[in-house]
Amino acid sequence: MHKDIVIHLPEHEEKAKRIVGLYLEETIPSNYEGILNITGCSGTGKTEVAWFVSRQLYKLGISSHVVNLDRLYKVNAKVRNAWRRKTGIIGHEEMNWKRINEEILMFANNNTQVLIFEGLYSGYIDGITFYLKGSIQSTEEFRKLRGKEDEDDAFRKMVVEEELKDILSSVKEHDYKI
Repeated sequence: MHKDIVIHLPEHEEKAKRIVGLYLEETIPSNYEGILNITGCSGTGKTEVAWFVSRQLYKLGISSHVVNLDRLYKVNAKVRNAWRRKTGIIGHEEMNWKRINEEILMFANNNTQVLIFEGLYSGYIDGITFYLKGSIQSTEEFRKLRGKEDEDDAFRKMVVEEELKDILSSVKEHDYKI
């Protein structure tokens, strides 16, 4: 979410309603407790949808906490592209999995019912995963709307393509596609 502008669109709220309904059906036996992951290509509205999911759970009396994976990379966003160019690493290997596991342990030790991970690589976290679909064109337009894209940056376009390949490799058969 580095340098992101959050833009709440009606479709984000609709996706959140579908996610909450499906999540509640899946977790009835466990008193709605668990990990809910929201993943998808950059520009699918993960941050916005996660906010709406948390809001809807709150209205139902279900406590939740949203973790934005953008703050859990190994390398700070300001130097990430230089690091990517130097190392050639683009994908879930960029994540600080130790810190992500610490978030899960903190969740296990408090009274929060639902831990919501939102981010590109949340599909790699055990839990119920919701993949937000979006075309390359629609996600690019949303990123531009948020001021996150330089339409002439070939490296950024390559990064988005590599991220998408990695994300799609983590989408399991039992996951939902919204």
